Amino acid sequence: FAIFQCAFAALGGLVGGQIDERLGPKATMQTALIGAMACTVGVIGMSTDKILYVWSYTVQTGLHWNLGPLAVSLPEAVFVVLFGGVIFWATVVAGSGRTLLLLITPPERTGASFGLYALAATATAWLGPMLVALFTVTFRSQQMGFLPIATFFVLGFLGVSWVRTRTRA
Repeated sequence: FAIFQCAFAALGGLVGGQIDERLGPKATMQTALIGAMACTVGVIGMSTDKILYVWSYTVQTGLHWNLGPLAVSLPEAVFVVLFGGVIFWATVVAGSGRTLLLLITPPERTGASFGLYALAATATAWLGPMLVALFTVTFRSQQMGFLPIATFFVLGFLGVSWVRTRTRA
């Protein structure tokens, strides 16, 4: 699973740069945040007997793939792809966030801005895992543990929507 997710992240970094060049960092971040939120909502709709909230799945009669030492059911495959989408789009957001920071920061304050950016990420790194754990325990559901992540993507989209940028030099 982790190897697949690393591949999705690498692909997000590669493709994200190209999207950023075409759309600009703000539009790229907004697009990526919508994509990440959609994939997260899809992940929330997955379980061992349901695919995307509505399609019932029976393990005994369902579709399986035997990939050498791995046996993958259809819900597991869909989950890997959806979670890969979250990783893909989150990587695009991270890359475009740095580009956007360059456009909204005065050139003489770039170092301070990137330092604050790194400090904010480090200082709040506990918030996501804490909320995921809290929601998982409170609702007794791993799917509901992803709800704060989707909420963060919505808040990120709203926050980026208010940002004014200057054109690239």
